[in-house]
Amino acid sequence: MMLIRFFPLFLLYTVCFGYYTHGQDLCQKHNIGIRAGIGAASSWGKPHFDEAIIRLHAGMSYEYRPHHNWGVETGVYLQTKGGAKTYDGVTTKLNLWYLELPILCNYHIHCKQIEFIPFIGFYYGYCMKGELRDKYGSVSWLGKYEKKRLVRSDWGARLGGGISWRHIYFAIGYDWGLSNIGVRTLKYQYGEKIPIGMRLKTGLFFTTVGWNF
Repeated sequence: MMLIRFFPLFLLYTVCFGYYTHGQDLCQKHNIGIRAGIGAASSWGKPHFDEAIIRLHAGMSYEYRPHHNWGVETGVYLQTKGGAKTYDGVTTKLNLWYLELPILCNYHIHCKQIEFIPFIGFYYGYCMKGELRDKYGSVSWLGKYEKKRLVRSDWGARLGGGISWRHIYFAIGYDWGLSNIGVRTLKYQYGEKIPIGMRLKTGLFFTTVGWNF
């Protein structure tokens, strides 16, 4: 959790660096911004957590624009995902905290002072915390040996679109998890290997607001 504690300092550095470079030649091809938003997250598989829960994210973005109409964007984000399920009147939530790095291709459509920016790409997430929580308490799913239920790495596709007006940025999109984050193991039964464990993939519909320097 040390990364979570230093994340506000990282955002502060981003703001200071953005103001320092604003108006210089660096910002003609190198665009920096800060982002924050909210989303509806769910996960599916075995077991499934297909009830959507509200999740938050925040971070910084960096875009390299070799051409007036398109650019390549990346960044660093603190992203929360997961989902929920209800059984016998008890709601259980899967809470996942990721350090996420996207790689996106942006296309800029200019209309006077407004830019419409559809984007498509991939993301990679490193899970820093994963827990199962209900009204009785919580249990970590990132433990060792038999307690481990999740792998830390997650990756998938991202699709969406944004609008930029002067320094203000707004976007909506969807993260489609393509990798299985559940732990899969093999056990021997009657001389045969039988897969056991979980198959779980994440999904997130999100909205983002930000400021471009």
